[in-house]
Amino acid sequence: MAVDWRSMKKVVIVFIVSTMIMTGLAGKQGNSVSDKENDGKKSVKVFESSKEVPSASVEAIRKRFYAKYGKIEFEEETSSVKTEIQTEEETEKLTEQQTQQPEQTETQTEAQTETQTQEQTTEAQTEAATEVPTETIPEITAEPENIVCSGGINLSNEDYGQLLKIVEAEAGNQDDVGKILVANVIFNRVRNGEFPNTVTEVIYQHGNGVYQFEPVLNGRIYEVSVSDSTVQCVDRAIAGEDYSQGALYFTMKTSDASWFNTRLRLLFVHGDHYFYTC
Repeated sequence: MAVDWRSMKKVVIVFIVSTMIMTGLAGKQGNSVSDKENDGKKSVKVFESSKEVPSASVEAIRKRFYAKYGKIEFEEETSSVKTEIQTEEETEKLTEQQTQQPEQTETQTEAQTETQTQEQTTEAQTEAATEVPTETIPEITAEPENIVCSGGINLSNEDYGQLLKIVEAEAGNQDDVGKILVANVIFNRVRNGEFPNTVTEVIYQHGNGVYQFEPVLNGRIYEVSVSDSTVQCVDRAIAGEDYSQGALYFTMKTSDASWFNTRLRLLFVHGDHYFYTC
């Protein structure tokens, strides 16, 4: 029987290949078992290491992180976290400031408004205190105005002043009655139609260069100082006190041949004066 070497060769090759395939599969299975065992051991180690974390210090964790990932990356993350925290804090502060500023502004505005109101009130009170209505202040004059004498004679300020001067100049050295008599004679002339109708015009009357009263002629009326006694006597005459008996003239003692004694009628003598009427 002849041997077919070609067929035998094919069988041997197939056997060898099969053997190699089987050997490789067995090696892989062994390796997988070894790997599983190693993985189990690793997991045990990881589990055991995880058990160590709670008891480890922060510094130890930081060192392990540095060893595995590097210090720079950890610090960058830490700084970024810090930056975020700072940003949040700054945002909160700005929000608080913005919230407080309107409140402060309103408070300041109210304070300024109250200050201005108080100042305006103080100014108004000061003006009200300094302003006194004109009608509440009585007008004070040194001389009376439009005095009405007993008998219906009106005296202006000018009339009153001139009457004081002529009484002082003519009877300053006389008693009260002598002073009142001078005022009585002047009033009698104002009432008489033969003389001017105001006190001032009667005192300064003159005709043909002759003045009616000697103090006007010699200027004494401009030099006298009116005494309190004269003021009181003039006021008494204005009030109606009259001793004149209607006399229109008076003079110092004179001769029997004078115009007074030849043309007028003597009424009486008081002090240094002789009193006459027409």
